[in-house]
Amino acid sequence: MITWAYGIRYSCFIVSDEGLLSGGPKWILTDGFDVQATIPPGIPSYTVQQLQDGDAPEIQEMLRALLEERFKVAVHRGMTEVPVYELTVSAGGAN
Repeated sequence: MITWAYGIRYSCFIVSDEGLLSGGPKWILTDGFDVQATIPPGIPSYTVQQLQDGDAPEIQEMLRALLEERFKVAVHRGMTEVPVYELTVSAGGAN
């Protein structure tokens, strides 16, 4: 839900493994919750893909408010260097 609310375009496993989200108690990466909320009339319909891609601004805003109000989530954005690997096919092709 945090990745959807803040437009982080990675699965929750990649986010936690690569340190793209940090801080908070350890249970934040292991415990699950069933969250019940109602979307008010007039909010556009979005696909799951749009939500995952960060292309659902009204829903994202509501998710951020929900996380802040119900779970006391506070966010600080910052830049961090992380290792990156590039896979390429050799001149002879894949064997």
